[in-house]
Amino acid sequence: MKYADVIIPLKFRDSITYSVPQELEGKVAVGSLVRVTVVGRAYTAVVLRVKDEPEFDISKIKPIKELINFPPVTQANMDFLRQVASYYMCSLGEVFRFAAPSTVKVLKHQKQKGIPGGGEPPAGQSDSATGSVKASGTDCLEPLGSPGHSADIEPAGLYDRPGHSAVIEPTALPVLSPEQTTAIEHIRSHFTAGRNVLLHGVTGSGKTEIYITLAAECLKKGQNVLYLVPEIAVSRQIQSRLAVHFPDSLLVYHSKQTAPHRREVYSRVASDAEPYIVLGLRSALFLPHDRLGLIIVDEEHDQSYKQTDQAPRYHGRDTALMLGRIQGCPVLLGSATPSFESLYNVRAGRLEYVPLTHRYFEGGGSTVTIVDMPLQRRRNAVKGSFSLPLLKAITTRLERHEQVLVFRSRRAYASAMECPDCGFILRCPSCNIPMSYHKFSHSLSCHWCGYSEPAPAACPQCGKGPMSLLGDGTEKIEEELRTFFPEARIERFDADTTKDKKEESRILKQFSEGKTDILVGTQMISKGFDFKHLTLTAVLKAEAVTSVFDFRADERALQLLLQFMGRAGRRDTPGEMIIQTSRADHPVFRMLRLPEEGDLQALMEERREFGYPPFSRIIRLLLKSQDKEKLDILAKEVSGILVNSGFRDICGPAAPPFEKISGEFVLQFMIKTDRSRNWTQAKERLYSRLRRIPSSEITIDVDPV
Repeated sequence: MKYADVIIPLKFRDSITYSVPQELEGKVAVGSLVRVTVVGRAYTAVVLRVKDEPEFDISKIKPIKELINFPPVTQANMDFLRQVASYYMCSLGEVFRFAAPSTVKVLKHQKQKGIPGGGEPPAGQSDSATGSVKASGTDCLEPLGSPGHSADIEPAGLYDRPGHSAVIEPTALPVLSPEQTTAIEHIRSHFTAGRNVLLHGVTGSGKTEIYITLAAECLKKGQNVLYLVPEIAVSRQIQSRLAVHFPDSLLVYHSKQTAPHRREVYSRVASDAEPYIVLGLRSALFLPHDRLGLIIVDEEHDQSYKQTDQAPRYHGRDTALMLGRIQGCPVLLGSATPSFESLYNVRAGRLEYVPLTHRYFEGGGSTVTIVDMPLQRRRNAVKGSFSLPLLKAITTRLERHEQVLVFRSRRAYASAMECPDCGFILRCPSCNIPMSYHKFSHSLSCHWCGYSEPAPAACPQCGKGPMSLLGDGTEKIEEELRTFFPEARIERFDADTTKDKKEESRILKQFSEGKTDILVGTQMISKGFDFKHLTLTAVLKAEAVTSVFDFRADERALQLLLQFMGRAGRRDTPGEMIIQTSRADHPVFRMLRLPEEGDLQALMEERREFGYPPFSRIIRLLLKSQDKEKLDILAKEVSGILVNSGFRDICGPAAPPFEKISGEFVLQFMIKTDRSRNWTQAKERLYSRLRRIPSSEITIDVDPV
């Protein structure tokens, strides 16, 4: 009899041995996908090795239930899974959860229990009590028939199902500008030399046209292409563009596709019968790719590429570079606002740098106006959330039949509800965080754990009423705009209005076609959209994006605002961005209005001085317990483990800004190490000791964002 060691998509330390039934002998091989049972529950597993003798009592060994009719996992793909597990300090089984086909895979969405930094949870995280996926898209798979997909079926289209050929007509490819042509020549040259490339192109410079041209070249050679984007909403606009050029080769893969569709894509990729281009979010990295000729990571700076809610807590950009090394294919990173990590890698010689400094439509571009709100209030030039200069600018655009995009970093109607008599603020019972007020549903909601309750008419503490509302969000901004501009067609685009995919698509389609005059939204509207009639972007309470307690705050604020500015003036009509803020002298706003060549260099030197990434590496350990005394005991144990593992630069244990999340008290450690040091062995020592602690009590996050 033969025996097989298999990897289960669970947090098991090692492989598990099963016996191979006689009828499957000779069929079960290394890489085969099989169905096995663990504690009475069926799982898809991958065979790690086949052997003649087990290491323990045969009577305790269960048989493999069946061989799954999917192509086996290749050695290259197994090497990729191992490398991800090693770098991100998790088990191979946890990585395999993302690589197992969705046919029989069971992967539940988990609530994010990370550390809030104010405002909305980072894009891509769970945003409800049940862990449902919001439009920005935690990119996990669900089994067939799961609640998130039962009513989420897209109409079939040529570009929405696997195709069967890679016929590309050269005349159908984009017409490139001289600068784009030069950039492509440089990229090809670097690829030939075996180098990966960072394409730094200003917004509207035509990076997508370069991606399409290079992808077409790969498909003609019989090679496959992986095209990553950070968010589902962005993928839909890119999908329609790619479908024009690759109608029979385009495969779309993300969490809002139906399980049968994802199953079909997995099968098509695994069979590798015809060249394909996969457009997907970060989980598309774990498809069984072979013969990859190019990996594209669009908007590489976007923090949505980081998996945060469950292991492996990987970064899509960095994991794409791993996959490229293993597959032997080039990786093209693209952004108008590159991450400091990528700029550091250019400086260190790990990436080649190719710039695009001009917009494709030379007549466009945007100017920046900073509105000092305290000054406007002293002049009595403020109505509600809007300054009179901004209201005038909106009026001018509407009269010219142009479009306006209004950004507020917080959704809901108000950020909190307070009793004006006793000062009581309603907080989440699980997180102790002020709950946001949603006027449409007349409810209070915690944006971290998803807890919700009806809004009270009177104070629960003193019984007096009515309650006062603090702050504002996109819901209130939309209401004010409807009052100021009753004839305008106004829509809102945030996690509340885009829970339904059809509604999300409708809102974007209406705005793209010029059927909406003003669109109000959160960070979701800053990501890579191309609206030809948009000429004015407005940022309300811009200080909110610069006041986050994070060493990356200025970098992220600059990236966000530059991306948002780039949505306007993308054709021949110039655009304008108006920023309302109470901190008009903040250096980020100066960099936007009067950019200087050394701005980014100054921010990088600040990082170097204080030893923060990209000049160092960080591991974050988050300890959790419902019992505060047990948490303190666990923290002492972890402190000893860290010191004995060879780490010296340790910060913690310390409570994050909110010390209780989802009913659990939390403490964190931040471990920092110099980039010049080989930290592989120290990480292995640390992980071997930390894995004895239950995963319910500790999370490990390598390179947190």
